[in-house]
This record gives sequence, C-alpha cells and structure tokens, in this order.
Amino acid sequence: WERASYRSFTLPLYQRGMIFYRLSALLHWQDKPYQMNERRIEKFMGFLEMGYSDPNTDFHVEGVCVDFDRFLADLESVAGTTDDKCEEFPTEAYHAHMEDILTEAGLGRLKLPLLFSVVLDEWLSIHGFNYRFTFLVVDKDFFRQIYHEYEIDKDIVRKCLSADTDVIVVYTGMTRID
Repeated sequence: WERASYRSFTLPLYQRGMIFYRLSALLHWQDKPYQMNERRIEKFMGFLEMGYSDPNTDFHVEGVCVDFDRFLADLESVAGTTDDKCEEFPTEAYHAHMEDILTEAGLGRLKLPLLFSVVLDEWLSIHGFNYRFTFLVVDKDFFRQIYHEYEIDKDIVRKCLSADTDVIVVYTGMTRID
C-alpha cells in the first residue's frame, strides 16, 4: 500500500494489475472524526476513482464509480463482508469488469451506455440467495442527462464532469435472483 493525500484525508492508493484505485471521501464529511483504516473509509466514501495505465505506452484512462459506498453497504448486508478474495466474489468480479471496460474505453472501442452486473452466489450469501449488483457505464454527455435521477452530490457531479474523467460508472442497485 502507498499513501496518497486527497483533500484533507490520507487515503490508501492501491493497485490491482494495471488498475489504480483511490477511495475518495466527500468534503462535507471532513468535520466528522475519522479513524484512518480502510473499513472506516468505506463507510463514508462517496465514489471510487479508477485509473488504468500501461507503463509501456502513453495509454491512461481515468474513471469514477458513483455510489460505490452504497454497493459495498448492499454487499455487506447480504454477504456479511466486503473483503472476500475469491474470484467469484462481487468486488473481485467488479474489478475484473472494470479492467476490461477501462481498456476498451482507452482504445475507443467501448459502446456507451453499457449496463453490467456482478453476482453474489447463494453459497457466499448469508441469506442463501443469489444477488445481482448492477452498474451503468456512461460518458459525460449521457451522465449530464441522468445524474439528477440518482441524487448525486454536486462535488461528485463536478468530479465526473471534469476534464480528467473518461468513464463514469453509476451503481444502480441490488436485486435478489430467485
């Protein structure tokens, strides 16, 4: 783990393959007390910043996942954890999808909008059911049309529409699969 500074927080910056992630907290949460551990940050995080880089080329793509904290809360409510390292676990499946999505976006081959989901299998669920977690991948133009439907904080909207953001991912919710 490396330490990275974001606004007045010090947050972990971590790498999975060629994707770099930074957990980002909102400004209006700064007045609350924080214990600087990953578990505490997840609870107050507003979005997940993602970057994909290839060190051998000039290739770099930036993305933002809105409501990633809600995804983690939903996952924890049905799995009892957000930190299972098996490749079938939804967080691991999310990272695998994002590597493909960021790569395709950087190469200009991604057709947007795109809907994808990751599944929590019943054997990983504390309730014994399958659950689907759905994400919408959009560009800035499409995001401008829909962001008001998701009650997204204005600071997050600014981050999503900033010049350095290439891909926007919005967590849309969880459903039980019978």
